[in-house]
Amino acid sequence: MTLKEDHEKKHWGHAVSRDLVNWTELEPAIAPDRLGSIWSGSAVIDKNNSSGFFEDSVPPGSRIVAFYTYAYGDMSYGFQKQGIAYSLDGGRAFIKYDGNPVIPEFDNRDPKVIWYEDDEYENGGIWIMIIAGMRVRLFTSHNLKDWKFNSEPMMKNGTPLESECPDLFKLGDKWVYCGAGRSYVIGRMEKSNGIFEFVPETDLITPMHGCDDMYAAQTFYNAPDRRIGIYWLIDKTSEQIPGKPYDGALSFPVEYKLINNRLCIYPVKELESLRKGVLFETRNAKSNHFSIDIEGKLLDIEVHFKELSQRFGFKLITEVSSLDIVYDRDIMKLIIDKNHVSSIAKGRNEIDLKPDKEGSIRLRIMLDTSILDVFGNHGEASYMSFIYPDKPIKELVFFGENGISVDYLTVYEIGRD
Repeated sequence: MTLKEDHEKKHWGHAVSRDLVNWTELEPAIAPDRLGSIWSGSAVIDKNNSSGFFEDSVPPGSRIVAFYTYAYGDMSYGFQKQGIAYSLDGGRAFIKYDGNPVIPEFDNRDPKVIWYEDDEYENGGIWIMIIAGMRVRLFTSHNLKDWKFNSEPMMKNGTPLESECPDLFKLGDKWVYCGAGRSYVIGRMEKSNGIFEFVPETDLITPMHGCDDMYAAQTFYNAPDRRIGIYWLIDKTSEQIPGKPYDGALSFPVEYKLINNRLCIYPVKELESLRKGVLFETRNAKSNHFSIDIEGKLLDIEVHFKELSQRFGFKLITEVSSLDIVYDRDIMKLIIDKNHVSSIAKGRNEIDLKPDKEGSIRLRIMLDTSILDVFGNHGEASYMSFIYPDKPIKELVFFGENGISVDYLTVYEIGRD
């Protein structure tokens, strides 16, 4: 059976959090109308009220303007067109702009809007939007309603830069274009005669992660001290689990960093608040094998391996099979194999991961009942995927061929009280 999308039901979902850990789902934020269904986009804080949408009674930090793609609907504006909506109550409810669509003549989607600081402009900066879905296009605006086309970013080799779900942000003194969270380009932003252009300094770097369940990532607009993002995790089992009420999930938040000129992601520090206690801990040990009873438990594991053996890692054991997380030193790959633990969420992934400058491998592994997350060397390797084991996972087994030196290993139980 093939499920058919009902585009008349595509809304913007809606959830809020005060700590990036505990989320409350609200009623859908933006609903379809005559212009079409509501596809991906982004939101900004219009603290200077450049849009004119807000009275003085709305605090500057609560002036949210959302940008999204209309699809289908009134085709006189094209198949895909960009719309906006604003909130007067800090994001609980949204009012659509009566001048929608604000960009009707380009058949792109997934608008990402950022604020570019520049003292040459009245409010100390200008708004930049990129839209994609095919060739990436860049626009600027002074008021979030009227948009001027600027440029089409190109790759170093002169071919068009293309992706879905574009993101554009600054890390240190570099600018990063991220395509749906799967590929990226590091570059710079240039302005000439008021026209902006993203100029790549690297080739397209792909794949960014170890599995293709990770997609459509977006980073937050206004995190003050970090670049934080969330992924859509694609669930490929929707047609295999009758009655399942969801299709995909959002990842936990991750922090983006450039490490050795590579874009890496790693769980935000706030997730450590989920740790309820230590199930197992060892320091400065050398061993071939040990096991831990983990039946009914959710895990957060941190481990630092040194003096590496040829193959080492973990097995998550059920009654009949195991899910393997293995590092192979000879080929310098992290291997995650779930082919034997699940009949519906199969997959085997090999992820490039070189030892660090000390010759060590560090892993962070998080496990709940349906999703496995693995990060190597602070995010140089990353993996988030549905697992759906056929039988409950009962045991965590550590192994190292011919013995392996462990600087530290801590297995935390995680959960909400």
